[in-house]
Amino acid sequence: MNPSVQFPEDQVEETRMNLPGMMFADGEESVGIRVLTYQSSRAINSILSALDEEEIQFIRQSSF
Repeated sequence: MNPSVQFPEDQVEETRMNLPGMMFADGEESVGIRVLTYQSSRAINSILSALDEEEIQFIRQSSF
């Protein structure tokens, strides 16, 4: 089964839309922590959970 949808040519222009500059999966929205847009919040949270509080504060106070 082919998952793609084939629109008649006259409907193609009607269905085009611009995507927002940044999107997050439900529950993965940024919470004020600096993130790179190509990394998921889950990855950042995994890193944060491996650090102790002093290390977290050091990173938050840096320009990293």
